[in-house]
Amino acid sequence: MPLSKAALAILQACERERHESRRYVFGGQGYVNWWFGKDQLDKRIADRLGKPMDHWTVHDLRRSFVTHMNELGIADPHIIEAMVNHISSKGAIAGRYDRAKHLLKRCEALEKWGKRLTERTRPFAVPASQDQATEQSDNLTSQVV
Repeated sequence: MPLSKAALAILQACERERHESRRYVFGGQGYVNWWFGKDQLDKRIADRLGKPMDHWTVHDLRRSFVTHMNELGIADPHIIEAMVNHISSKGAIAGRYDRAKHLLKRCEALEKWGKRLTERTRPFAVPASQDQATEQSDNLTSQVV
């Protein structure tokens, strides 16, 4: 999955701020399971909000992503479904024979999504500068073409 400039900026900030004992970005000792990570995230959200969030699941993130991408018209439905590894929008023939990955369109869609998120979450979640990530993201996009 290609990463947007916004996603690369967040990961680069994590790398700069990482403590020596924390080797992985997503989890302290590497991947354990989704539910362990969600429990940790629920605790962080409750600490920040001062109360627990209403019940939600990890799958809600996928559903919300797909819904918002479609509502905003950021990409065609088959591109959005490819980003979450679904193929239900393809007909029987296309689903069987079309193996296109649509990487350039996925990159473009993720850039739009990243820009939209950073416009709405600054300064809470995203480092102030995405300039450092721009070159890496542009290099990836040019490799796809």
